[in-house]
Amino acid sequence: MSNNNYEAMFVFKPTLNDDQTNSLLDNVRDLIAKNGGEILDTQNFGRRKLAYDIMKHREGLYYLINFKGQSQSIVKIEKAYRLNDSVLRTMIIKR
Repeated sequence: MSNNNYEAMFVFKPTLNDDQTNSLLDNVRDLIAKNGGEILDTQNFGRRKLAYDIMKHREGLYYLINFKGQSQSIVKIEKAYRLNDSVLRTMIIKR
């Protein structure tokens, strides 16, 4: 099966400190790698205002991760972070 290029946007709670944020990013990268993905690039877009409140937060910490992976692993990644309280939103698209 061929790997596709994906772009994942994660919005973390703004109340996380640097250690918690780095740990969460490491968890995301590890999950992608465990599911046969290859991280190409990670970008920190910093703290930004949300269009609407999410879980009583007006801001979020935005991270963009570009990776290669197989389509069946995307569902596993989205499900894992939908259940994580530190992640406000996740969106993964095929590039």
